Amino acid sequence: MKKFFVMLALAWGTVGAFAQNEADSVAAVNNAITLAKDVYPQKEEDGDLYHGLTRKLTFDRMIPPYGLEVTYGKTTHIIFPSSVRYVDLGSPNLIAGKADGAENVIRVKTTVKDFREETNMSVITESGSFYTFNVKYAEEPLLLNIGRIAKEKNLEQVMRVFPKLLNACPDVHFAIVGEGPMREDLGRMAEELGVSRAVTLTGPKPWEKIDRYYAMGDVFCSASHSETQGLTYVEAMASGLCVCAVNDPCLDGVVEDGVSGILAGDSDESLLAALIRAFGEEGKRIAKTAAQYAAPFSTEGFAEKVEACYLKAIEAGVDIIDCAISPFAMGTSQPPTEPIVAALAGTEYDLSLIHI
Repeated sequence: MKKFFVMLALAWGTVGAFAQNEADSVAAVNNAITLAKDVYPQKEEDGDLYHGLTRKLTFDRMIPPYGLEVTYGKTTHIIFPSSVRYVDLGSPNLIAGKADGAENVIRVKTTVKDFREETNMSVITESGSFYTFNVKYAEEPLLLNIGRIAKEKNLEQVMRVFPKLLNACPDVHFAIVGEGPMREDLGRMAEELGVSRAVTLTGPKPWEKIDRYYAMGDVFCSASHSETQGLTYVEAMASGLCVCAVNDPCLDGVVEDGVSGILAGDSDESLLAALIRAFGEEGKRIAKTAAQYAAPFSTEGFAEKVEACYLKAIEAGVDIIDCAISPFAMGTSQPPTEPIVAALAGTEYDLSLIHI
């Protein structure tokens, strides 16, 4: 999983010691002392410890650690609410330092690849707050799907093969971004297959923030047979992802197997094989050049093609064409009214020549 920023809602304030409740009865104290002696027996008193009063620190009196995943090829940034004064690393496998010009930002990455032992990191800030992290290595590529979660999108097939993909690529995480009538069903399916810890259904996200999810991904996967334009495929390619999809007529001229993406047949076995290719060296190679294959589908290029299609339809005798009211055109399949009017200006189909 690509991890660039870890935003923590870190509370202000210092950590104080927990005092013994004054309401404790003498009997309760004596009982605690007896239990402590049973668990931590002392042969003789040496004056260094309060024998019988030394008790194990319980979890409710500890500062709970944050989970932190780091990798070798990318830097994780942690943002604190005040300047950092002290950093302690629990292992030479980690390296950390303040970001240039930002006293409250720590940069963390690993010095070696694939270390398996969990370690820790502690930070004290200018305000006196103390933060501790349990740190593990996680080279976690992200399998991504963005769109409407509906039956026709065939996400059940992707979910079916996902457990077998995890056997081949243990660190893959599957993120499904969007909303639809199949969302709860997919969540239950992940539970039944025992892969819910590696699956995230984000729910609906604002259109203007979708690019952030593409930026997090490594492979974009779709098993849909219901697409008309396949816009999400192009968006994924433009974002530098390897597209892995079940072959469909909508992909003609968009995804070429082994060149601009990886195509699968209809079977689960074929889709699994394609996904394994996508997360291997072939997929990494394709991802590096994916954006150039999306360029012909840019806003400008696509608008020209749409206008040409509309013009051909008009030349063929179509009297009414479907346009979007301009303020609502963004995100729709229809072009706004104004570009069509402008495209027809000066031709025999010039709308200004029409008198109603």
